[in-house]
Amino acid sequence: MATPVPGNYEETLELWRSRLRDAQVQHSEAVKKYRRAARDYKVGALPCPDGGLALRQALRAESLALEEYMRVVIIFNDFLIRGQPSPKI
Repeated sequence: MATPVPGNYEETLELWRSRLRDAQVQHSEAVKKYRRAARDYKVGALPCPDGGLALRQALRAESLALEEYMRVVIIFNDFLIRGQPSPKI
């Protein structure tokens, strides 16, 4: 991703809005995949051990997507409040 010139508030704001939207979409997709895997596992559509593995992998992907979404939300909020992205994340 292109990094805007420091000090250009509007470009930086749009960059982080875009990253926030992307992270939200990724998390939403991961949740859908997890729910699908959980449903398939529950009804026995995937035999053991493959079903359990698929469920664990989907849960891990959802957790990672949520972690990234939360990270971007923090950075975006810090930017809105302070006018600059958080240096700690």
